[in-house]
Amino acid sequence: MERPEQPAGATEACFPNIGERGRQRRLRGGLVWLVTGMALTSWFIVHPMRALVFLPLWVVFFMAALGYFQAHEKT
Repeated sequence: MERPEQPAGATEACFPNIGERGRQRRLRGGLVWLVTGMALTSWFIVHPMRALVFLPLWVVFFMAALGYFQAHEKT
């Protein structure tokens, strides 16, 4: 089955694929990752370590951002 052609400039409507409960779970998960990242960062600053120790923190902050943006965009 083929899609009907749309006029130039027409966009498809964006329908959320998660409900309110899913949004809350993603937002809560993002918040947990953010707090974890902040706690680890402050611990690493207080206890002097090599700079490479900070490198894995991008994963923690990436997960925090992912949770927030998924909840915000309802995906």
